Amino acid sequence: MLKKFYQSKVEEIRLKYENVCNFVEHNGEKGNENELILIDFLKDFLPKSYSIGRGFIIDSEGNTSNQCDIVIYDNFYNPNLIRLNSITYFPVESVYCVIEVKTTVRDEDMKKSFEDEKKINSLSFKEENVTYTSGGALLFSKTKKPNYFLFGYKSDSNVTETILKRFKANPIETCFILNMGVLSSSEKKIEGINVQQARFEIAYLRDLEDQKNAILEKYNSGSDFFELDCVKYPIIKYQDQICLVDYVKNFLIFLFLINFYITNKQIGRNYLKHYFPLDKLLVITENI
Repeated sequence: MLKKFYQSKVEEIRLKYENVCNFVEHNGEKGNENELILIDFLKDFLPKSYSIGRGFIIDSEGNTSNQCDIVIYDNFYNPNLIRLNSITYFPVESVYCVIEVKTTVRDEDMKKSFEDEKKINSLSFKEENVTYTSGGALLFSKTKKPNYFLFGYKSDSNVTETILKRFKANPIETCFILNMGVLSSSEKKIEGINVQQARFEIAYLRDLEDQKNAILEKYNSGSDFFELDCVKYPIIKYQDQICLVDYVKNFLIFLFLINFYITNKQIGRNYLKHYFPLDKLLVITENI
């Protein structure tokens, strides 16, 4: 049941995206419309305690990020500090994660996203100790900086080695491409040395031996999709293999990661004191 539901939802997203690409000519408007497609889906998917907006992230020292396509933030315990007509400035301590949306992920997009992520990570973040309950137990944790995602509807290359090479040169925290898969970077200690590692997860259809020649023919003809049981599956090349991407499972991995990061991140409730320090007040008291 869930498989069929998300099959239809992802197909709906893909069709909306294709309509935007086919009928919207201005690149800026095209990007804006594709952001709204994902925002509308996330608003339905995420618990209502998480808010979604667009704008800039700021810190208590006045530094700002570049403009962010999607910001998932806390609007339940903390107030909005600066909201103008169409732009909001989010204190970095109130943000769960940032998602940059690209119609087509190219090499320069990965480079720009890597720089955008570094700028967010360079913001002054006031860490706090927090307590919360889970399963009846009282737990202790620390607040953490926002997580970062690059979301792409497709890549300009369907060769996994090309995508992985670009990603290793610009190791964004998490990069999701609907027609490819999920790339993530992490740091691991190997023999006492910190080593940056890249991970590429791709869900693909198996047991298609009887379709192997037809899929190869489609790939060699330059087609990006192969139709199977009335569903269009993206075609990719992994080493010497030609595979059909199960983009529904890929999208579910993306949703799982978003949900995992935001539900496991604690947001502090005292960051206002860093933005509005009240330690230098002239206080006059009189008996009445």
